[in-house]
Amino acid sequence: MTERIANTLINERYSTKNQRRCEKCPVFPDGFTLLQKTYMRISFYGLFILGALAIGLHQWWWGAIYLVYAISTVFTGVLWGLCSHCPFAYEYSDCLFYPYTWVTRRFAYRPYAMSLPNKLVSMGLLASYVVIPQYWLYQSLWLAIAFWSVAVLTIGSIRFHYCHHCRNIHCPLNAVEGREKMRAGLDLSYRKEQFADFAKKV
Repeated sequence: MTERIANTLINERYSTKNQRRCEKCPVFPDGFTLLQKTYMRISFYGLFILGALAIGLHQWWWGAIYLVYAISTVFTGVLWGLCSHCPFAYEYSDCLFYPYTWVTRRFAYRPYAMSLPNKLVSMGLLASYVVIPQYWLYQSLWLAIAFWSVAVLTIGSIRFHYCHHCRNIHCPLNAVEGREKMRAGLDLSYRKEQFADFAKKV
């Protein structure tokens, strides 16, 4: 009984913290507004264009290679490693960065914990989009300022707002209070379903 009361108080404390963090935004929104999606998509893909432009001013083919690399890997490795675990696309038919069907039609839903390869691939690719253009960016001050202005706004919005309200609690960047308990409970619920299906087959 004491443990149950303690857990209840902890959960209420986490809920209160999240609600205070952004009173006008629910802890777990069911989707995104058109303005939110437009802003994030322009800024996110704007980084690719600015990076490709910085590289392309020196060697246009390397700029083209970077752009092809960024777009192709975000639609393969990132979608597979990170987005196939996200409830927004599969359960709420929405996505902040691209049409949700780009994920749901290509990859099976995996609502359980991300494996180490999933984390390394998705986080490594996301980091590479920012790291690769740096050598060329610092040879052009105005492009460097533009790139980092967009990068700070994009990464800041994701890290300090969206990550605090994200339903993808298995994402390494998720910052919802109490996510460890949610992860354990969600993983256990899916394991129970798998065991139940296995028992029926046996």
